[in-house]
Amino acid sequence: MKPFKAFVSFATALAVVFVAGYACSLLITPEGWWQGLNKPSFMPKSFVFEIGWIVIYAFFALTLTITLIRKNLRKVLPVLCVVLVLNALWCAVFFVWFLPLLGLSIIFTQAVALLFLTGYYIKNTKELWLAMIPMLSWYSFLFVLNYAIVILN
Repeated sequence: MKPFKAFVSFATALAVVFVAGYACSLLITPEGWWQGLNKPSFMPKSFVFEIGWIVIYAFFALTLTITLIRKNLRKVLPVLCVVLVLNALWCAVFFVWFLPLLGLSIIFTQAVALLFLTGYYIKNTKELWLAMIPMLSWYSFLFVLNYAIVILN
């Protein structure tokens, strides 16, 4: 791979991930409705989410970059993009429309997509599937947290 193409792939991946993260940040309003919700005992402090999302978006950027670079992986680009778009949709569904049950179904869909990507990367790369482990862990935690909020409210 030529350095310029690698740089363009990396810059593209960063731009896509930044836009997805920024779109979510515009939709999240922790005051109001959110403050009135009953939350589970394992609900972390807000800084944990900030750190967690930075790490997850870094893994998204890495995964997207390598997927862009390797022609044999490009067929799963739409799946990666769907997961990122669903992040913004979840933020809208949860924080704007106040529908945590629908948010739960979105996270479930994302987890299924990430499981599919993990299987694909296991078969087609030696290392990229490892980046999926923290992503799957994060989304599993988010699913349990969202489920608990649905049950408690």
